[in-house]
Amino acid sequence: MALITALEKQKRRARVSIDLDGAYGFSLCVDLVVERHLAVGVELTEEQRRDLEAEDGRRGAIAAALRLLAIQQRSEKDLRSRLGRKGYRRDAIDAAVGRMRDLGYLNDATFARSYVEARQSSTPRSRRALSFELGRKGVDREVAATAVETLSDEEAAFDAAQRRLRALQGIDRQTFTRRLGSFLASRGFGYGVARGTIDRCWLIVSAEEDVEADDRDALTEYGLYLEPGPKRRKTMVHVLDLLGCIANAPTTEDALAATPEAIEAYLRFLKRIGEDIDPDAPSRRGASTTPALSWD
Repeated sequence: MALITALEKQKRRARVSIDLDGAYGFSLCVDLVVERHLAVGVELTEEQRRDLEAEDGRRGAIAAALRLLAIQQRSEKDLRSRLGRKGYRRDAIDAAVGRMRDLGYLNDATFARSYVEARQSSTPRSRRALSFELGRKGVDREVAATAVETLSDEEAAFDAAQRRLRALQGIDRQTFTRRLGSFLASRGFGYGVARGTIDRCWLIVSAEEDVEADDRDALTEYGLYLEPGPKRRKTMVHVLDLLGCIANAPTTEDALAATPEAIEAYLRFLKRIGEDIDPDAPSRRGASTTPALSWD
């Protein structure tokens, strides 16, 4: 038997230090001390002490599990691993995992579905890659297969590739194929899916470049005047045929690129306020004799 000789609340923690026979013995959470009516003068057997420490460990593990799951969903294996690294014993971890299951906070099937949805909305990848990632997180193979069974690798690959097209414009077909192919391979897509996606995306890029060329040709119908902005921190492009229509950007290239959109917006504004404007005949707005700016 050991006699409780002192109880002291720990600073900044909801725990109580317990002295036995004049020396520090162990600590418990405040709730457990209150529930078990522990006080100075109470005697504890070794079995009672072990029971108190085991119950304290279970409660601590449950609280830690709740905090971890409040941050994000986790698989059972991941939760067990994190609780183990925090120093909780096996029986305490088992109790915490069981409690989380009872509360509906821990379910590998739900976790797998949420993980796949989040992955596909941010960084789409193949079913094979997703299954591998779920396996590393401790999700059973069959559960992982169910989570990805409705996905289409073709659609996922195209979705992933579309997010890269802006960085792949203005390059030749061979370089385009190599770069996009390497990117799709890093996302786990096989050769067949990657090949089809590359061909599909090349058609899109080629069509966009043709449209941009047409826009640039149409733009040369308008007289343009370039002017450096305040302290030369940006370039302003004045559309001389449309007084008041100005495009500006940090660089000359960006300003010129923004000019077609500025013209379209200005024409829409004129139409909205009732101005009679023919966008195909800028000379009717009093075309300038200033030569049009070359895009070459």
